[in-house]
Amino acid sequence: MSLRRNQNQIQAIEDQNGEICTESQGIADILVNHFSCLLNHNISMIGDLPEPQYKLSSDEAHDLVKPFGAEEIKEVVFNCDGNRAPGPNGFNGAFFKQFWYLIGGEIVSPHQSAFIKDRLIQDNVLLTHDLCHNFHKLSNTKALCIKLDLKKAYDYVIHGVLLGFMSKIGFPPMWCTWISKCIASASFSVLLNGSPKGFF
Repeated sequence: MSLRRNQNQIQAIEDQNGEICTESQGIADILVNHFSCLLNHNISMIGDLPEPQYKLSSDEAHDLVKPFGAEEIKEVVFNCDGNRAPGPNGFNGAFFKQFWYLIGGEIVSPHQSAFIKDRLIQDNVLLTHDLCHNFHKLSNTKALCIKLDLKKAYDYVIHGVLLGFMSKIGFPPMWCTWISKCIASASFSVLLNGSPKGFF
């Protein structure tokens, strides 16, 4: 067990100047600095935003924050291409359209963990961690886990600029607050060799 743990440890890292660091605290500082710079932006650097070429009408702004009902959900489903790739449950849009009379009231998946009251998207991370951690305990089962590091466009978006520009375009304050909570409420630490380092 300790051999595998040692093999899975970060023993050295190259900093932005090309220097190799092998000291544990130095490695942690390099990682925390890198991800802190990547995910946090200096709002004081934001200057005057240009005037947008398009502004939302009051009706468009109102529509963004009004509650939606079952008919709107049905309209969205029925406007989707029925032959598109299926979702995680294996069913495509054509299935949902054909059997709407049976499943229309239960369109939200019991497995959906984001954007549903009392469910957290972080639960997916914990579940994945537990599954990967216990792969070796599965008898007679071959398992493979691949971790993909996908950079997302919003990792590089300066939140203050986005929210300021949305306000100039005419997005309602409630909408801007929702977006702000989605993009700016997270905090991070770096997990280095099993121990969290930094908090930003």
